[in-house]
Amino acid sequence: ISYVAAPNNWDSMLYHLTRVAYWQQNHTVAFFPTHNLKQLAFNPFSEYVLLHLHILSKTDQFDNLLQWWAMVLSMIGISYITHKIGASRSYQLFSALFVVTLPMSIFQSSTTQNDYVLSAWVVGLVCYGFAYLEKQDRDNALLLGILLALAIYTKATGYIYCLPVLIWLAITARKKVTLKQIKQVLLVIFLVVCLNLPFWIRNYDLFGNPLGPSELSKLHVNDRISLFGTILNLFRNLGSNFIFPDQWSSKLTDGLAAALSALKIDLNDPRFTFQGYHFSFPGLYISEDTSGNPLHLVIILLSL
Repeated sequence: ISYVAAPNNWDSMLYHLTRVAYWQQNHTVAFFPTHNLKQLAFNPFSEYVLLHLHILSKTDQFDNLLQWWAMVLSMIGISYITHKIGASRSYQLFSALFVVTLPMSIFQSSTTQNDYVLSAWVVGLVCYGFAYLEKQDRDNALLLGILLALAIYTKATGYIYCLPVLIWLAITARKKVTLKQIKQVLLVIFLVVCLNLPFWIRNYDLFGNPLGPSELSKLHVNDRISLFGTILNLFRNLGSNFIFPDQWSSKLTDGLAAALSALKIDLNDPRFTFQGYHFSFPGLYISEDTSGNPLHLVIILLSL
């Protein structure tokens, strides 16, 4: 499907492939006039790869394969991590199967989005984290720096998902800090800055912020951080993974909204809800944006 089907994802049409077309037409990856600031401000690594594919192949037929290969790398990496924490070969196979059968995994791996590319870098960061803990040398620090740099260069959520991995490494590596470790940390920072600095400078020159315009940031964050907003979003995120037949989905959503309303809680409180979005339990939709992962969520909850 990834090879045969033309790219048709909403985000792909909105900015992923649109920016690639502009770069190819303009013969430069410099910023260009556009009404959609995502085409400029969002991290560009995946689209740089797609740009090369477009130029070399003169077609968009290979575009979806970038995420497909990221799925394969993630599957292998998760199996390796399972091995490193002491699980048997059967559990390694199960963990790989768990990854590749996630409904969102299947749908994402045939699009030109960049979520799976980021996942591959984060999984790789954990894999080489284990390697670094076994042998704290420059080569492993170099690989950690490259993977961290690529994760951040691919998607801004890389800052969030890589942070706990770095905290784990910092706590586990050694309680006593040595000059050698300081040098390795500086090497990692240097690599991250080296790869991302040109893009940060472009954003800063145009928007006054290396992470992009504030109006885009406001769309993607809560109006304020609070315990209530966190709990509301936690339950909505959990609920979005449970799939029901369409006629049940709307009734369950209405029932939940009524129950919360009785407690003077708005299910779609605009302070904690993406602009124009209304929560609903997903129906039986095949979509890379809204499909739930009910069986996998149950397994995760049982594991916890």
